[in-house]
Amino acid sequence: MSALPPIDTVPILFIRFTTKITEALSKYLIDRLEEEGIIVFEEKDSDGVVSFGLTTKIYIFEHEAERCKLFKYSTLKGVPDALKHFEGSKFMRPFEVMNRHTFINQEVDDHSVYDSERLFTSADRVKVTFSTIEGLPVFTPDEKSSNLVFELNKTIQIPQEQMFETYSNWTLIDTLQDNGFIQVFAPVHSEHIKKICMTALDPRSTFPVEELRSYYGEKHAFYFAWLRFYTGALFFPGISGLLLYLIRTFYTHDSVDTCALIPFHGLITFIWAIAFIQFWIRHEHDLAYDWGTSKLLPLSDLEESAFSIRHQFKGKMRRSKVTGTMKKYYPSNLRRLKYAWSALITLLLLTGAFFVMIASLNMQGLIQHHNNDAEDEEDNEHPFFFPIFASLSGEGAIFDAKSTFFSYFPVLGHVLLIAKMNSGYRKVAKKLTDWENHETQAAYENSMVIKRFWFEASDCYLVLFYLAFFEQDVVKVRSELVSVFHVDTIRR
Repeated sequence: MSALPPIDTVPILFIRFTTKITEALSKYLIDRLEEEGIIVFEEKDSDGVVSFGLTTKIYIFEHEAERCKLFKYSTLKGVPDALKHFEGSKFMRPFEVMNRHTFINQEVDDHSVYDSERLFTSADRVKVTFSTIEGLPVFTPDEKSSNLVFELNKTIQIPQEQMFETYSNWTLIDTLQDNGFIQVFAPVHSEHIKKICMTALDPRSTFPVEELRSYYGEKHAFYFAWLRFYTGALFFPGISGLLLYLIRTFYTHDSVDTCALIPFHGLITFIWAIAFIQFWIRHEHDLAYDWGTSKLLPLSDLEESAFSIRHQFKGKMRRSKVTGTMKKYYPSNLRRLKYAWSALITLLLLTGAFFVMIASLNMQGLIQHHNNDAEDEEDNEHPFFFPIFASLSGEGAIFDAKSTFFSYFPVLGHVLLIAKMNSGYRKVAKKLTDWENHETQAAYENSMVIKRFWFEASDCYLVLFYLAFFEQDVVKVRSELVSVFHVDTIRR
């Protein structure tokens, strides 16, 4: 496959507008973008919806890559005689236009990953082009007037005396997104993604983590690198489990509950889990250094943007006691109160997930009406037994617990409901995180991750903890685990 086409000939980012955008606003937007050297490919579909394909000129792109400190491998050249043995070595450093020749990758095997000069990848193009457009203000203070501002203000309606001062502090993309003008803002796929997908699906080839990194960037590549590392590491407990199965089947003829070797397999898995985490940490650090995301390297402007003030952050202006400059302030105790409300709402939603779990266990016949181990008659009643659901698991019923086929339907329903609840909670989590009014993008993303992790982990694994620590029945735990694994594998 040939190299990536020249950057000024193809769109790198795509914007699809809503029906709120007018023809006049579309024209003024193009004028504003072209003022900054952005190349705009305009399209209009049969419904009259306007779309922009955005890219930039190569010299603007390279200067922006230098300004935002895009980290790339550079080859050491032209060193003094005393350091000749270091010549040709590679190291990570911010891109420089003056020394661009040292950043050309001469060793790349797949030319389709890079441009024709083997200098920038697809991910580099998206990062830098986004950086160019992201910081573009609606209105620059040195302008005396702006048709774009007047057209925008027909919708936003800021008082005229504050209009130009306000818009000069707003970025163009954020203003359009916050006021409902943009429906989609995303990178444009290139033909190279087809080759990556074919390689990923080919069982004879190694999973293309480096190609994914070149195409999607480091954040996504780390996820796939972890999956590849984890899948390979499962070989060791897999071998232990296979040997144990062969010994039980052909030698001792013991069941899982009576085999004396089961605890040793558990010990091996426990040691493997600890070792896996430590080896992954080492591998992660190696990748971080190779990919320019290590904490040992200085932050690029692209990474520092995660710690800058979010445009959506709201607060009162006051003078900083440290710097003496005016900055937005939002009381931390008010945000902590919002954290408490977010936790309460999440807990209430998890209560619904718990009820779904109990209903599923009743329909699987895993919760009985009475407890045979109870000494008192009052303790004989199970607190989570619901006859209306449990009756469905009886002999000859629709979800007969003794049926190999029909007993899987409650598990299937539970798995599908978990997926649906997780999908619904993502929208709730976003609204809650927006409401918490975080100052930086890093704080915003951390809060979102914490919410989703606790909800989805609790939602998925609550049933196993319930059976293990409330029912204290290892047979039920094993049955539920195997059923969920089989159904979820088919679903995915």
